[in-house]
Amino acid sequence: MSIEPTQQTVRRKYLAPIRRLGDQELAVRLRVQGRDWHFLLGSERQAVAQSRATELLRLAESGTLAALDQKASREFTLAVDWLEVPRACTYTTLCTNPTAQAPQAPPAVASPKVKLALLEPEVSLREALRFWLGRIPGFDPVDLGQGPAIREIRAGIELVLCNASSPYVDFFALREAWRRAAPEIPVLGYSILPSSDDVFSQMSGGHRGYFLRRRLPSEILEPLGLPLEPLPRAADLLQQRVRRYFEDLFSPAEPGAAKQAAPYHLTPRELDVLSALQRGLQDKEIASAIGISPQTVHTHLKRIFEKLGAHTRTEAVMKFLQK
Repeated sequence: MSIEPTQQTVRRKYLAPIRRLGDQELAVRLRVQGRDWHFLLGSERQAVAQSRATELLRLAESGTLAALDQKASREFTLAVDWLEVPRACTYTTLCTNPTAQAPQAPPAVASPKVKLALLEPEVSLREALRFWLGRIPGFDPVDLGQGPAIREIRAGIELVLCNASSPYVDFFALREAWRRAAPEIPVLGYSILPSSDDVFSQMSGGHRGYFLRRRLPSEILEPLGLPLEPLPRAADLLQQRVRRYFEDLFSPAEPGAAKQAAPYHLTPRELDVLSALQRGLQDKEIASAIGISPQTVHTHLKRIFEKLGAHTRTEAVMKFLQK
């Protein structure tokens, strides 16, 4: 395993929901097997953080990623895939070894819980996901390890989450097998990525469009509508609920969308253009879809860029959905 360290400590965004020190905590970046991972150092003081970083760098010379995970928390991005056409996902920032520095959990709410089966081959990630998903009201995560027999999934399991990005899991083959054996159980794939930037790099450029939305760790499964609505017992009904969730983000008639647009003072027509951008439409297609001229599309795009402080179409959609 090739591990190439960088000496400089940095501060990372999006840590407030998962670390007591929040965005003030320092981290060090290690390149492991061609990927950059940030390891959190448990301090906002430069001298303390640098000492811990040096210790990790020495361990990295002869250790493994699993050994590094035992010594420090590794930041990662969890991206849950909900739709294939258009591609849609929610994503959040999490970390391994979460118990030592995690903020206090909110008070538990008495409600029926959905038994969620988790298939994650990497031990440190599996333990972290059980911890974070277990904090979401209405869910009871169950560890499936590296792939149980199909018949074992049916005993009380109502939802399956499987790492679709792992080289050790054939997600699509497993999903098809589970659908044949238990079609009433939804099977969702997720990806583990070093940072949220990797979410956009793997999604953007698709001709069929994409929907991305950053959520808090407690909101990562928000498209399911729990605990306000019971989990649908049919895959097509679940897909309808998920599709409605993403479509409502761009509907100015919906309260959620109005709240989303308010910080940027976007007009209903600008929301229409953003929605078309998200679906991967080009200028002429946008003009035809919403009944305006291509020149008017350009005018709306210019105003959207100015209001969002964006320079590209992908950046505009990204900034809107990250709020």
